[in-house]
Amino acid sequence: MIPTYVLLPSITLLCFVGIYGISHSTFDIFMMVGVGLVGYLLRKVGIPLVPVILAVLLGPEMEVNLRRALSLSDGDFGILFGSSLAIVLWVLIVLVLALPFMWGLWRQGTREGEGAADPGAMRKGW
Repeated sequence: MIPTYVLLPSITLLCFVGIYGISHSTFDIFMMVGVGLVGYLLRKVGIPLVPVILAVLLGPEMEVNLRRALSLSDGDFGILFGSSLAIVLWVLIVLVLALPFMWGLWRQGTREGEGAADPGAMRKGW
């Protein structure tokens, strides 16, 4: 119900006051502005922000756990594929990454097939 031209400056002001109130540092304010600009650019380019945020938040924890696993196995990467649970998880990861690409190819193939099967398509070329 609140207009955007009132809501956005209010939220921005609260963010500035909150950051400065916590750290008393102008560097943190500039950092907040920089991260906001990067987020704005990512949105304009069409990159979704949720995976980026998850990568920033979970990346260090994942790196620590990868180091822990490799130190337990004396640097052997085979530990990442050694159990049946790990293999199932790797297969699921590959499927999640490959299915959108394959779905797009399948959809493109069905669209091309529809055009060739259209009886009116041959008459249009005459």
